[in-house]
Amino acid sequence: MSRQLVPLNGLAFTAMALVNFLAVQLPFFGRRPGDVSDQYANSFTPADITFSIWSVIYILLFFFIGRQISVWRTADKPLPPEVARIGGLFVATCLCNIAWLVAWQSLHLVLAFGIIFCLWILLIVIYYRLVPFAQHHWTATYSFSIYLAWVSVAALANLNVIILDAGFNRFGLSPEAWTAALVIMGTLGGLLVLWLNRDPVFVLVVIWSFAGIYLKNSPAGADLALITRTAIIGMVILALSSGLVVATRLLARRAS
Repeated sequence: MSRQLVPLNGLAFTAMALVNFLAVQLPFFGRRPGDVSDQYANSFTPADITFSIWSVIYILLFFFIGRQISVWRTADKPLPPEVARIGGLFVATCLCNIAWLVAWQSLHLVLAFGIIFCLWILLIVIYYRLVPFAQHHWTATYSFSIYLAWVSVAALANLNVIILDAGFNRFGLSPEAWTAALVIMGTLGGLLVLWLNRDPVFVLVVIWSFAGIYLKNSPAGADLALITRTAIIGMVILALSSGLVVATRLLARRAS
């Protein structure tokens, strides 16, 4: 069964990449993914340049699939162990990715959040199933560390759009205080993953998203100072914590 998963994974990845390309170039329903974000503009959605991380995610996933296919084509070589470990979950993530684009660009926001939440859960399962292979091959871990981290931020941003669209009063907080609270929530989530898994790669993606929030809000002046200051503090805390984890790991290796 594992050998059959390899071409299936390849087809699913190809379909996902193609649909993402068409979603921007056609685009679906007359709007690109970024157009929807602009339509529900809010200070938590990061600057456009931040979304370039999707290119990194797709390149890493390409190498993840490519490694499988290169081994699969050689009948006498055993498949990478992560193929059986993940099973059909990767295909499910590709289907969720495609479905989210359709729901998002057709403005079915609640459905889009439900789909990205399912994608988030699937990526968490994959992430933890690949923990035993952390030292096995970089394509088995880095790809999903970055993918999961970005989807975590994206899911929070999607939820924020639904909240704004529904007219929720944000517990009486101002838009600036609400965004700062979301940044604090993201900081705590990043620290939790760092504490549980010692994964600075995950945290780097959270820092990247906060940098995008800072870039988007910094030109707006003093009115959004709370957001930019919170983003800076979050980045500093996460960067220092990640540096401490990396330094501790290096010291442990030298000691051994």
